[in-house]
Amino acid sequence: MTRAAATAASLVAAFLFAAPLPAQSFRSDLSAGPEFLLFEANSASEGSFAARASGGFLWTARPGSQLAFAVEPRAGLRVLTFEETTSSELIADLMATFGSAGRGRGWRWQVGIRGKVRDLSDPPELPVYLEPGRGEGWADAIVAAPVGAGWMVEARGSAGFVRYTPQEWRVLDRDGALGALSINHALGPGVARFTFVVGAEDYTDPLAFGRGDGRWGFRVDWATSETIFLQLEAALAWNTSNIVGFDYRSHRAALLLSAPLGDASAQVYAGIALKTYKDPGSPDARVAPSDRDTGSFIIVQATQPLCTTTSLHVRGEWSRSETGFRDQYFQRLGFSALLSFRP
Repeated sequence: MTRAAATAASLVAAFLFAAPLPAQSFRSDLSAGPEFLLFEANSASEGSFAARASGGFLWTARPGSQLAFAVEPRAGLRVLTFEETTSSELIADLMATFGSAGRGRGWRWQVGIRGKVRDLSDPPELPVYLEPGRGEGWADAIVAAPVGAGWMVEARGSAGFVRYTPQEWRVLDRDGALGALSINHALGPGVARFTFVVGAEDYTDPLAFGRGDGRWGFRVDWATSETIFLQLEAALAWNTSNIVGFDYRSHRAALLLSAPLGDASAQVYAGIALKTYKDPGSPDARVAPSDRDTGSFIIVQATQPLCTTTSLHVRGEWSRSETGFRDQYFQRLGFSALLSFRP
């Protein structure tokens, strides 16, 4: 699964370590290959062979010497075969940003939009778990300004919505907003950042009975983009709700690493989360499947260029996350070998 945490980490890293952009550039890619998945839940397990393909492009332009624009649409398809059924996942993403061209650690700003559509056909039953179909859209803004030697203040905000396709999931349709204030400082070869986060979500379906959640938390991380890219993160978050059973606390630690290995490279992304509910609540209560506070995962990937336009990606991953019912978890092991083509 594509993780929001990884996306957020890459966005922040790109903003912190942005290099001057060319006047205009276009980059496209396409990847495809086989995958094996093993699901486990409620002491039962089931495996699946899958075929997956994805592609997209990134177009960047500089309409002025101090401005930069980027748009990145992507789409992916995965077909999974099980003992009794075949399921397909179709995902389409769009990201567009406009802001100041990154140069050093001066004053910068950026606004953007993100959208995602996910379709799942013939949903399988446990122990197999696949996220339900949904659509979501977000608007983002980031402003960063230096406030002294080596120090920078960064304010980020986003607002958007999530809407589910299956009728039984629409109780989780919601509108949300999230804000973050960070203090950054150069530390060694990288940048250390302390962040305070606050957010709110209003659930729109009548069966949600006017549910509203609030969220706040703290996060400390450090990132460097020298010979290797390395980001370390530790976070603590609280979720409060006006409906009994949805208050929880989450502890989370994460690592993102990318390092060269001769003419190849290796990537590791890991996140370990511990989520504790304050009230017992109902065991069949719906919760939004999210890696924001509940997901633990380890992803290891090796990338080997085969020629100037083709690379081989061999990947293994383990993940554990809530199934969509509170405090009920599933695990998944996955192995894949993908060929990617970049003209």
